[in-house]
Amino acid sequence: MAFNSALFERTAPIILTSALAPTAELKQAIKTYFSGIYFSLDILATATDLYIQDIMAVKNSMARQGQLSWLKLQHPGGCYGYRIDAGGKRFCYLTDNEYDQGQFAQLVDFTAGADLVIWDDMFTNDEQASKAGWGHSSIEQGIDFYQNTDIKRLMITHHAPFRHDDMLAKLEKKLPQGMIFAKDQLRIML
Repeated sequence: MAFNSALFERTAPIILTSALAPTAELKQAIKTYFSGIYFSLDILATATDLYIQDIMAVKNSMARQGQLSWLKLQHPGGCYGYRIDAGGKRFCYLTDNEYDQGQFAQLVDFTAGADLVIWDDMFTNDEQASKAGWGHSSIEQGIDFYQNTDIKRLMITHHAPFRHDDMLAKLEKKLPQGMIFAKDQLRIML
């Protein structure tokens, strides 16, 4: 979050919300982790166009332009996936999720017809075998999900910290058409 340059461009307000935590709790978490001993920059003081709002208030304010939906995902600390439907486009954000086949039908319904899905694929299947309970998916699970849905594009993000650019480039060559890895400065037009 703190390395997203849009926070400091001041071209438009940025609304931060969460289905996981009430507004006051979310604000306190941002204040704790993005200032002081954990981070050198006080995001709340520096990003003057950043607003933290209750998720129902955000959903209601979006009602004229589109729709905001969310669903619970599988992560040890809790997590929600989000979907925005606006302007005839559908965008889904599904990170911090330990995907399993039991979620398939629900996620297929949630992402149906999506123009872009951002998907957590931190590990390969081999790596994930020893990471059960960590709350992340594998690249191969993302490929399988993509190939069995009507999603137009799927972007893999939340790369394993040890995976450097050369490793990612090698893995990306194996992705089917319509799938890409998230990269710094990447812009997608829907």
